Amino acid sequence: MALNITGDAPADALLTDDPFALLVGMLLDQQVPMETAFAGPAKIRDRMGGFDPETVAAADPEAFAAVFKESPAVHRFPGSMAGRVQALAAEVRDEWGGHADAIWTRPGIDGLAPDGAEILRRLQELPGFGEQKASTGWVRACDRFFYCDLLLKEEKGGGDAKALEKPKARVPVDDILVAIEDLSDEDGWAYLGPVGQMLTKRLPDFDPRNHGFRKLSDLVASLKAVEMKREKGGGPVQIRARIT
Repeated sequence: MALNITGDAPADALLTDDPFALLVGMLLDQQVPMETAFAGPAKIRDRMGGFDPETVAAADPEAFAAVFKESPAVHRFPGSMAGRVQALAAEVRDEWGGHADAIWTRPGIDGLAPDGAEILRRLQELPGFGEQKASTGWVRACDRFFYCDLLLKEEKGGGDAKALEKPKARVPVDDILVAIEDLSDEDGWAYLGPVGQMLTKRLPDFDPRNHGFRKLSDLVASLKAVEMKREKGGGPVQIRARIT
């Protein structure tokens, strides 16, 4: 269903077609009119020539801040909000395989589609989002999406927010190492995001929370058999089998 938020057809089309744009609009929706906030992703896209988590996260911070400051400004606080958008992009790239819609579509630890409470929990954990931002931002952006009714009912009715209790499953270390090997460069390094995507394809039930970790990066960091590094300037996380 098409969104009509900004009053600008191209900007609204981007919000409708690109979940990451919608997510960024939600993040920008603070201390500026809602229409201005959700028009931001289209301004960024037009000025950068592209708009996806990898491109945004990998951009030079100063150059990206300049994109925000170009008139008309993306936000009234261009410097700080540019940094927040890049942090959000890195999170989507590294923890959600570059797919923002996975935040509200990826099955939960019970194997079922996420309900309203789970979607809110995931949004609240994103950089720049909190309890109020996650709930009100989602409702304002998606008041014509079917998710909204569920979110509102659970927010107002105090739905069961207790996390599912489930015994910790065995960490598939061998599968992680195989994925790293399949995706690695000549030095053995592989990007965390693609490794996560491969694990999800090979192990449909794989979820870091099944193993007691909120994020894939947290799980991998706990493994003695794997080492991690992040490129300078907030680049993507890379992992490889630890050399002993």
